[in-house]
Amino acid sequence: MSEQQIFILAITLILCVTVAITTSTSSKKTNELYRVRMARRAARKRIAERKRASTA
Repeated sequence: MSEQQIFILAITLILCVTVAITTSTSSKKTNELYRVRMARRAARKRIAERKRASTA
């Protein structure tokens, strides 16, 4: 292996690692957003059912 090949390998490895880290953090953020959205929706449903129960 020449020095150039080793250099290219190192760069590709670093790129792969950075891409993996950024994708994992962004997916965590989207998961949290999704969880918050679902929790709000569930809370809204609960409130609506309570209102329905109190009026009926």
